[in-house]
Formats: sequence, structure tokens, C-alpha cells
Amino acid sequence: LAPASISSTPGYSAFTIAELGEMFPNFWTLKWQKGQGNHIAVMDESTGKEYHDREVENEADARAKMLIYLLENNLISHPVSEDKD
Repeated sequence: LAPASISSTPGYSAFTIAELGEMFPNFWTLKWQKGQGNHIAVMDESTGKEYHDREVENEADARAKMLIYLLENNLISHPVSEDKD
């Protein structure tokens, strides 16, 4: 008998919605509106600045896109680097 094979379907690692939310600093507020034209908004409570995105399909994608935008524009520091300080 041949051993049972593991699925050959490729898989991808991805963060959950909760994990993505935990990556935002505590002083950032996230708001998600689902409906006609999904919308995510985040606000830096320390400065009052808001950032919006309406080109999103679902909440997980919205959180990921917003996190990438904030990191690439140096608006927040990398979540892992904050833990090492």
C-alpha cells in the first residue's frame, strides 16, 4: 500500500481580520462600512488625521491594504519592530 498523499493543491498563508486589526497601533481607530461601495477608514487619534479607501472588496483586504499604505508611507512603524524595543 502507498502512503496517503498530502494534497498537492498549493496554499497561501494569510492573516485573519483579527490579526490584521492587532497590527495597528492602539491609538489608531478602524471603521469598516459594508454596503454599496465598501469603505474603510482609519484615524490616528493622536493627530486626528484620517485615511480612507473605497476600492475594497472585503474587510480583510481593506485592512491589509490600509496597513500596507500606512507602513509604506511611514505613518506607522512595522508591528514586529515595536515588540523588540
